[in-house]
Amino acid sequence: MTDEAPRPVRYVLVLSAVVVTLHWESRVHRTHDGRERFLRGMPYSVFNAAFGWWGVPWGPVRTVQAFAANLSGVPAADSDRSRGS
Repeated sequence: MTDEAPRPVRYVLVLSAVVVTLHWESRVHRTHDGRERFLRGMPYSVFNAAFGWWGVPWGPVRTVQAFAANLSGVPAADSDRSRGS
């Protein structure tokens, strides 16, 4: 770990079946560096690889977007910072 302050991030999940594609974000993860963000995103990307492709037409589109987002996580609003603490 580095001395970098924790960064709140979320990861994207995609689930598709024939003509239905659902996508949502995970809970907030507090990560300290890029390597940790990448490693925490891997299980989400594996899920997407298995279950995200199968919807027409949005399954492949949303799955590729999720892969890109999960490389470093999606910045999440930090509740402590939003209160001015």
